[in-house]
Amino acid sequence: MVHVSNESSHGVTIIADDTDVFVLVLYHFQKHGIKVPVTIKSPVQGRTVINITVEAHSDFVSDLPVVPAISGCNTVPCYQGIGKSKAIKTFNSKKYLLNSVRDITADMDDVVKESTKFIASCYSVEDTSTMSNTRMKAWSKKAGKSMVSAPKLDTLPQTTELFQENVKRAHFQACVWKHAVDPDPPVLDSLDYGWYRDETQKSLMQVLLPKPESYMDRQSLELLPTTTLVKDILTYLQNIMEQRATTRRRCQVLKSMLYAENLQVHEQRMFYEKEKVIITEERCCRVCKKRIGNSAFARYPNGVIVHYYCCRDPKECPVDK
Repeated sequence: MVHVSNESSHGVTIIADDTDVFVLVLYHFQKHGIKVPVTIKSPVQGRTVINITVEAHSDFVSDLPVVPAISGCNTVPCYQGIGKSKAIKTFNSKKYLLNSVRDITADMDDVVKESTKFIASCYSVEDTSTMSNTRMKAWSKKAGKSMVSAPKLDTLPQTTELFQENVKRAHFQACVWKHAVDPDPPVLDSLDYGWYRDETQKSLMQVLLPKPESYMDRQSLELLPTTTLVKDILTYLQNIMEQRATTRRRCQVLKSMLYAENLQVHEQRMFYEKEKVIITEERCCRVCKKRIGNSAFARYPNGVIVHYYCCRDPKECPVDK
């Protein structure tokens, strides 16, 4: 669009039916000061043709790509109940600062902090430091004081650990969108932003949590009403039992290995202790040539017996010098 608009004055028509494409077109239209008419037309007949030359809401267009990236796009999982419309309304009403997102030089802790505050507000939760706290407050709000109904887990915000991986992907996507038409865009490694390489499928996969306990912490379990049915949390319980069984088997193997190692150590100790040293009245020290008698003595590995105070170097026998 940017290159075509510089070479043509007749206008540009984009055939697309994707919200992310609309956001990108609107962002770069304002960023590059395009003057020719630009419209987006759906490939499906009968749908509305969007004319983005209208300058309505131009005050937040520069921040527009950030909101869809965090709330969910083609490469970033979305949050149930938090669509792009609600995210944009929340962003406009609160005037959140999301400057770190899409800034390639920003510290990831700042990116997560800004994103946490924004997504928490989308769930109508204020003054929270972590997404796990937001999750617990959202749970309490949905369950109510009577505690007679249990909200579904997929309606709650993500845990802090899972949210951080999601924010990495959103930050990566926002940076790509921002520098999409730059002649020399920055080089970003997707493996550093919430993806890992699956050699079996030859593709990039999203980083997920390694432990099922992260999906529901102990505080959330304590908030379950007494009328909660086991079938409602059956999947979670199955994951927990499977993980515990795996941990138990791993500990049993480790226990067997440690037991075998312990037997080897005892065997070595018995081997070294089987050699006896008999000190008679005639036994003399090999250094001072005096009788050892009842004095403390030391024995070198080669069998040399000396007084303890004659043992200057425990690692080197004086007779061999």
